[in-house]
Amino acid sequence: FDARCAVRAAELKALQASVLPCPFCGSPATLEPKEGSRDWWQVRCINYECGGRNWAKPSASDAVDTWNRRSHE
Repeated sequence: FDARCAVRAAELKALQASVLPCPFCGSPATLEPKEGSRDWWQVRCINYECGGRNWAKPSASDAVDTWNRRSHE
């Protein structure tokens, strides 16, 4: 575990903390790597019955920014 990993982990933790609730059902959402990829990221609702998610993006910050721009009213 080197310093770069620690910095990356801290960045991802901060991004996760900034993820807004699901705009469809209000449940919490989570940032995760796209299935089968370490380079693409997406945000998804943790409510299995809702299934809300965004398109995968080439960076974790892009995925969070896209998710947080959705209407949350």
